[in-house]
This record gives sequence, structure tokens and C-alpha cells, in this order.
Amino acid sequence: METTKTQAGLLEYRLTMGMTVMEGQGFYYPVDTTIAADGRMYVISRSRDEVARGVRVTMCTVDGEYFGNFGGFGEGDGQFVWPCCSAIDSLGRFYLTDEELHRILVFDRYGKFLYRWGEYGSANGELDTPSGIALDSNDDIYVADTYNNRIQKFTNNGRFLMSFSVLGKDTMSLPWGLTTDKDDNLYVADWGNDSIRKFSPDGIELACFGTLGKNDGAF
Repeated sequence: METTKTQAGLLEYRLTMGMTVMEGQGFYYPVDTTIAADGRMYVISRSRDEVARGVRVTMCTVDGEYFGNFGGFGEGDGQFVWPCCSAIDSLGRFYLTDEELHRILVFDRYGKFLYRWGEYGSANGELDTPSGIALDSNDDIYVADTYNNRIQKFTNNGRFLMSFSVLGKDTMSLPWGLTTDKDDNLYVADWGNDSIRKFSPDGIELACFGTLGKNDGAF
């Protein structure tokens, strides 16, 4: 009897969306996309180095609906210079990290600026080039404090809760992308070590995997 071997879990191409534009509908050097529970997509356009035009967040859906843009280049409320990563909480609020200004900005689901926090430094609550951002089930926020080589945890209004890292021989180096699982464990892309680290909600390292290379399981 002949059997058919199937491969489960493979991604299949569906469509290409967007166009290269500096304003209006489309994207310009997009760096991150976050999708809300209702399907609304938030795409961060970072533009090129030293180019202010084109920096924004575009709201759309995968089916082509366009809801407008918000944000823009600058240092004022609701503006950013070097946007990096984003996340959405249970109330639909949109969080964005700004590597250049070392802060977190918060908007409502329609792009209205709500508040911000963060300033440059290495003390608790201060940031040096924040990149990845992720939320747990309580809407507390983890931020990859990249050049401080640590993860910081805040409430959703920016109150500092804790920071953690890995010291000694296996020091965490340049943490970048973040995500959480259903048990609120945190996964960190440890860019400087070409590895992924897993932490408990209270900052205890549970696992570290991956190594430098091009083979399966390497980065």
C-alpha cells in the first residue's frame, strides 16, 4: 500500500502587500509589524539613516484596508527618531521603542499619543538603546535594554519593577528581540551570543540554546 508523506507546519505564500512610499499608504524601510486582536496591523517605517521623511506607523489590514498613519520624526510627544519594535496590550494600546531617544511611547489603537517614559542611563529604569518589547498576561512590559545588556520589566504606565541579566562566563550580550509564552516565560534573542535564552517571569534563566554557525540549530 502506498502512503503519502506530508510535511506539517510549513508556511505557504499568500500575498505581498505594501509599496515603497515616504508618506501615505505603504511603507518605507519597515522594521516591525504588530497585529492586534481585531486584525489591525501596525507597521513601523524607520526610513534610512539621517532621513527624517518617511518615519511613521502605518495602520492597515492584510486584506488591504488602510486606516492612516501616526507618529513621525522628532523628539516631541508622539514622535520618534529611530523606532524599533512594538507590542499591543490587552486594551489595544500600542507600545513602541525608540532606540535613539531611549524611551517607550504609548498610543491608543487609533494612533493617539497617550504617554511615554524612559531616559538614557544605566540605573534602574533608565535605558540605553531599547529594542525588543513584549508583554505578559498582566500587561507588564519587558524591554530589551540592549547596550546595558539586560532586560527590564515595567508596569504598563512605566513604573520600574525589576531588571535581570546573565553574568559570569555566559554573560548576555546585546539582547534584542523578545516574546513571551502562555506561561509568561520570556524568550530573548541574545544577539551578541547568537543564541536564544529562556527566562521565568521573575528573571531566572531556564534555558539557553543556539550557537554561531550555518547548520540547523545555529544562528
